[in-house]
Amino acid sequence: MAQDDRNGILRFPDGDFLRRKMAAELLPVHAFDAGNQKQLDLLDEKRSEVFRELAAHDHVYGLMRKRPGIVPVESRESFYVQAADIAAGIASQIYAAHGLIGVVEKFEYTTYNGVRVSRSDAEEEMRKLSVID
Repeated sequence: MAQDDRNGILRFPDGDFLRRKMAAELLPVHAFDAGNQKQLDLLDEKRSEVFRELAAHDHVYGLMRKRPGIVPVESRESFYVQAADIAAGIASQIYAAHGLIGVVEKFEYTTYNGVRVSRSDAEEEMRKLSVID
C-alpha cells in the first residue's frame, strides 16, 4: 500500500491488482482440440510470455508459469470438445455473414476476446472495427 500525499488516503498500487487478475485468468488449465499442435505451442508460448512479464515485478509469477496451462484433448474422446467445435464452426459462418451482432443474436452466451458480450457491446465493437477498416 502507498499513501496518496495529496489527500492523505491509503491506496493500493493498480499494477499489483492487474497482475493478480491476469495471473488468475492464466492459472487454470485450458483444454484445446489437439488438431493443431503449432497453434497450441503458440498459445502456450504467449502464456509464458505474459508470466515472464509478470515475473519481472514479482518472482512468484515465474513459479506459476511452470504449471501446465494448455492441455491438448482429442475431440473424438470428448463430447464437450466436439460440441465446442460444432458451435465454433456455426459461429464462424454467422460471423462471416453477419458480424458479431449476428453471433450474439443466435447464441445465448457469447464471448468476444474473453469477455461476455451483449447486443449493445457487439454493436460498439462493430463500430470500432468499421472505423479501423
